[in-house]
Amino acid sequence: MSNFVVVKIDEISSFGTNLYKCVPKQWVSDSHSNNVRVPYPSKYEIFNSFETIIYCELPMKKWKKYTGTIVHKTNTYYEGLRFILTQDSSYIPEELLYIQHLSNNTPRPRASRKLGPKIWRQFCNLFKS
Repeated sequence: MSNFVVVKIDEISSFGTNLYKCVPKQWVSDSHSNNVRVPYPSKYEIFNSFETIIYCELPMKKWKKYTGTIVHKTNTYYEGLRFILTQDSSYIPEELLYIQHLSNNTPRPRASRKLGPKIWRQFCNLFKS
């Protein structure tokens, strides 16, 4: 079962000239064969709303709805983004936002544990005669 669809938007919805957008499948409405309507954040809102797309959260009601055609179904946002790049290599801000999203979610190095005074006392007691 696909979680995302790639929609070729009839009009440009964000920076650049790439008409392809990967959106959660649940956002698709008014589906007539492959012709659909999908909400999408504006070119200004995309920077604050990107994780709404990644985590398949409900779209904001204030977002404009765009008409377009479903051209691909996929399980992950990453796969959808890769498909988009095979169709149109022009810049889309979602590429950078996705990279930023991944870098923010990488495991952080574990902080070194500091030994508490109780542990130090027990350690020192081992060497007392």
